Amino acid sequence: MTSVSATTADGTYKAGDTVTITVTFNRAVTVTGSPTLSLGTGRTATYTGGSAARL
Repeated sequence: MTSVSATTADGTYKAGDTVTITVTFNRAVTVTGSPTLSLGTGRTATYTGGSAARL
């Protein structure tokens, strides 16, 4: 992983709100299952889908 960023404005969110988080890797990865990202608040973000490619 080379970087993690969010384009959603800082603030307070409730369950069900969408916060877009981008995770950049320096090589191809395969996503399986339901991966989560640990947040600084002690909670987790759940992957719901998406893809991108940069050559």
